[in-house]
Amino acid sequence: MTHPKATLARSPAHGAVNGADFVLGVVLAVLALSVAVAGCGSQAHLDMAKARSEIARSLSSTYAVDVGAVRCPGTVDAEDGGTFACTVSISGQPLTVDVHQRGDAGALRVVPTAAVLRVAQVQADLLDRLAEQLRDGHAKADCGHDPVRVVVPGRSFECQVSAKGTIRSVIVHVRDVNGSLTFELR
Repeated sequence: MTHPKATLARSPAHGAVNGADFVLGVVLAVLALSVAVAGCGSQAHLDMAKARSEIARSLSSTYAVDVGAVRCPGTVDAEDGGTFACTVSISGQPLTVDVHQRGDAGALRVVPTAAVLRVAQVQADLLDRLAEQLRDGHAKADCGHDPVRVVVPGRSFECQVSAKGTIRSVIVHVRDVNGSLTFELR
């Protein structure tokens, strides 16, 4: 049975990881980057070392998680409306972000392509949403050992719930990059 959508990206008390006020999926951060010019008359390029550093800093601050390597193209022309993608390691899991240039001076809008979920909070929300069906105030949920999950919208993952001496599966459906979830008790 599918339950009403649980919108989980609005506060740190819900399953989506966030440590600062932001609108995930619209704008993660706007980064002002210096532009490196190869020479007179040459196309200006973004300073990609600074871009990678600022993307990592911004994501680390926003999600309050470990951000590892940031992999972006080696050279990107600075041009209004230009786009490129980077892959970022979030707690050891890959997260692709789409980067949109705004203006030609290096201002960027970073948009994730997946939800970043805090597993402990997903487990708590799962138990809260399914409390009436479980009818066990001591029920426990287990969604695995990773503290954070990076999940593409439209994908699902499985958790186990133990209630009244029975273990049942719960399918967690990820609806959007904001961490909106539904739970399906099996």
